[in-house]
Amino acid sequence: MFRTALGPALDSDATDVAEMVTAFSPPALAGAALAIVAGSLMGLAYIGSISALVGTTYGRALLIKLGLLAATLAFGAWNWRRLTPKLGSPAATGQLRRSARLELLVAVGLIAVTAVLVALPAPKL
Repeated sequence: MFRTALGPALDSDATDVAEMVTAFSPPALAGAALAIVAGSLMGLAYIGSISALVGTTYGRALLIKLGLLAATLAFGAWNWRRLTPKLGSPAATGQLRRSARLELLVAVGLIAVTAVLVALPAPKL
């Protein structure tokens, strides 16, 4: 399956990619929703106020993380709503691969900012 997802888009592989994406989407959406809810509650507990959100290093790093999260979610939504229904052809598989690479690049930035956040003292604690 991973060779199919990473390799060149062949006619026979396009249906495999469509099946793989269709199977992965529901758990990915549920996991993203859970992560957003948990992260929002933790962020609220750690920050405590809007002034701490914009007036502290932790708060500014959290805002950057939220921006990268929004970008990642936008790519994911685009892939899910616009590209996934087109899957089944090599051209659509190629489009999805390009978009997924950009989504992954933004997600790496998101992880990097998260690594910075865990090293910073939270303003409310």
